[in-house]
Amino acid sequence: MKIQSSSTKSLTSILCCLFSMAVTSQGALQDYSFTAPISGYAEIDLSFGADSVGGGVTTFGTLTETLYYDPIAQTLRQVGSVSVSPSSISTTMTGGLFYPGLSGTANLTVGDGSGEISFDTGTQYINSYNGDVGWSLAIPISGTCAVDNNGRLTTGQVNYSENPYLITDLISESPSSLVLSEQDLTGASPGGPVANIGGVTLFDGVSDNTYYYGWSVGQITATAVPEPDRLALFAGALPLIYVGICGLWALRRKKMD
Repeated sequence: MKIQSSSTKSLTSILCCLFSMAVTSQGALQDYSFTAPISGYAEIDLSFGADSVGGGVTTFGTLTETLYYDPIAQTLRQVGSVSVSPSSISTTMTGGLFYPGLSGTANLTVGDGSGEISFDTGTQYINSYNGDVGWSLAIPISGTCAVDNNGRLTTGQVNYSENPYLITDLISESPSSLVLSEQDLTGASPGGPVANIGGVTLFDGVSDNTYYYGWSVGQITATAVPEPDRLALFAGALPLIYVGICGLWALRRKKMD
């Protein structure tokens, strides 16, 4: 029986590894992307609670997403951004019937102030019954506010997030495209305490202590993302494979001599 030398075995192993890395697929995961206008808004609320008023509205504009879809595991991950306008809101807060001695002002920034909110849903399982995926869009809100509590003025910082709950509905899929739609589930979420300024609690809901939102993307087709990395890896490995083959041939010739 012919025994290969250790150097020949090592070189053979390296060649096999390179070839495997170059030609092995990345499993069932398929990447799609789209950019589309979106119809929707979010109340950017800050108030003293029920029957109190304060805040404003930002409108969604353009939605850009990359979708990582696994048809075997039935999972979906959505990574992208949505434009918002305005990205800064100045508002006056009034106490209303329940807080007659309270008033205030606030200057709020939506997201990082750039006019875009980024998101990453993480990998989510697709509902086997209806093809839906539920996820929350985190809308970061920060800024400064001043609260007048019966003549005593206190200033402070606020930093909180509103989290509209949304639904992505997968309609059909193929290797070249993914057809889907997106919408909000209820259009409303209960507010909660987000800051305390001078002993006064502030909430991210107004009037009925609720913040409202809308999110609607009609049927849209996301197209498959080309996978140049795999081809580049194969092209980059070709010179190494060639050198390896030459090395194996040289070793063989040396042993024969």
